[in-house]
Amino acid sequence: MLRSILPGACLKPSLDGRAQINAAANEPAHTLRLAELPQPEWAVEAHYHLARHHLWTNELDKAAEELAAARNASPDAYRQHIDARLLEARLALHARRPHDALAVLQDAQPSDDEQKLELAFLLAQAHRHLGQTEPAWQQLKRYLYLSSDDHDALRLVEVAELALALGQRSAALHAARRALEAQPDLRLARWFLVRAYHALGRYEQALALHDGLGQVLGYVSLQADAARKLLDDGKTAVAAAQLGRLAGVARDAHA
Repeated sequence: MLRSILPGACLKPSLDGRAQINAAANEPAHTLRLAELPQPEWAVEAHYHLARHHLWTNELDKAAEELAAARNASPDAYRQHIDARLLEARLALHARRPHDALAVLQDAQPSDDEQKLELAFLLAQAHRHLGQTEPAWQQLKRYLYLSSDDHDALRLVEVAELALALGQRSAALHAARRALEAQPDLRLARWFLVRAYHALGRYEQALALHDGLGQVLGYVSLQADAARKLLDDGKTAVAAAQLGRLAGVARDAHA
């Protein structure tokens, strides 16, 4: 039975199974004959690449089905396939099943730095979704330690968002800065940098990053929410000072 990873012609049967899989992953003109692969670990590899393809096309249910097929093809080989387990955990988190994500990642032993980064980030997310702040922060610290040379701006934005959710404002600031350095035109990185500065009470630096009325309004919204919380907590004097700064921002934007 032919199973298409990407549209196109069939692979040559004379190729080594793993080479066929790698070719199919890298060349859109190929398809895979999963039923003809001679070793179970090759079938696991093939199903993994099919799952990645479905992830790229945002067919998450199909991606999950391929990973299940990979596991059924050879449970032992699947357990050794760290990339497949990382992908399964990411899908579980997307489906809001953090317990399943942790179970998938249990005893995972990544062999390269990229896998170690992904493992730390996914564990941090899973623990966060479960309300386990300290384990989440420990894993996020591990990610930040391992990713000193990482220039993936979008992933760094995710890290900044997660750090803010965990109350780790300095870590959020660090990640957002790195994201903006990696991709200076990424407005999302700028926005999280503003949020980190605001969380640290560094309002002037936050305002300096705003480059238009829309961003100023976003800043005003953040300040207003903070003032509302202060009022709810009975901290009227602090709230009054916050609102005074807010009025100043509005006047400056209008000027």
